[in-house]
Amino acid sequence: MHLFIINFYISFDTLAPIVYYLKKNKMNVGICNFNLLQDFSENKIMKYLINMKVIYFPLQPLSAIKLIMYYLLKIFIQISPKFILKRTTRLWFFIKKDSNFFSEKKFKNYLIENKVKTITISENYPIDKLEKIYLIAKKNDIKLFLVPSGLALNEQEYYSKKLNFCDKYLQCNNKLKFENSEEEKKNISKLINVGSGRYDNEWLKLIDNIFNFEKKKPVGEKLNIAFFVKKGSHWGENIKIENLIEDLKKNQNYNISIRNKPSDIYPNKISVFMNDKFNSSQIIDWSDVVISGRPSSILVECIKKNKEVLILDSENIVNTNFYNYNIFNKIKPENINLYLKNYLNNKIKTNENDKKKFLEDFITYENNSLKYHLEKVYLTN
Repeated sequence: MHLFIINFYISFDTLAPIVYYLKKNKMNVGICNFNLLQDFSENKIMKYLINMKVIYFPLQPLSAIKLIMYYLLKIFIQISPKFILKRTTRLWFFIKKDSNFFSEKKFKNYLIENKVKTITISENYPIDKLEKIYLIAKKNDIKLFLVPSGLALNEQEYYSKKLNFCDKYLQCNNKLKFENSEEEKKNISKLINVGSGRYDNEWLKLIDNIFNFEKKKPVGEKLNIAFFVKKGSHWGENIKIENLIEDLKKNQNYNISIRNKPSDIYPNKISVFMNDKFNSSQIIDWSDVVISGRPSSILVECIKKNKEVLILDSENIVNTNFYNYNIFNKIKPENINLYLKNYLNNKIKTNENDKKKFLEDFITYENNSLKYHLEKVYLTN
């Protein structure tokens, strides 16, 4: 079995395309959820994969004592009103960061019982837990692969400490940067560029089919504006985004839709993004314009689908390599309302050279990424 370990939605979103393609090519594939608070059984993409006969393990292997603790936690979540759950934020942070439910013995037996050949994990997995999994895998002659979480939107940096706990790092972009030549010499053999499966054309088409979302907008209707936001962002763009949204809502010529970044730690019952009406791809398809105040890999999908992407040009903007591309329109918050009013007249056709340069740098391959994952990684290990 090729095992994929997920902890938060972003890791599932990153790994699901690879799972799909391996299963499409008749390989034995399993997904194990290491998130004690969030379950993805009802997610439409997960249901699709399960229907393909991908094996989904909704709970990591636990010792008897930890299993009892887990079910007590589950009962507490089920019987508690939402307002109580929202006030126990410290508990959710403790479970995410400090609680140790991992059982090395149970996990080792789990790998043997399921005849696991490879383990694939998203790069955002906590390094202390990653080390434990890697050491168990190594002892049992199992290869461990790391996949970038998102697209490493600044110059991509590889730290030897992280690379010590994987056999291959499946890089997706061409913006590579090592801290020094010694680190590069030590780790270069672990890097293999296979592109981004998440933004492979085949996967994007499949997502649209899974959600069966069709945008039907007669000429002359309201302008559809999408915002991708993160609750509690420490980069300082939230207040500006919130004020802008409230300002734009006053204009009857605009439809506003908001998608929360899939990074909260709360149980399904009170998770903000898990209770959004539409997922990211649906909102992108629906939108005419996408507005962002922070770097986000979801903007790659916007560019691929030829959406107008506006970046808030303010003192709080994060200076990343991602924003240096001409494909983005950088506009000061106070000028956005005027820009949108004149949008239809101002819209300039996407510069295909700018688009090509951006996509080549950040996802490398548009059409063959999933194929390269299969051929360069999983068929050779």
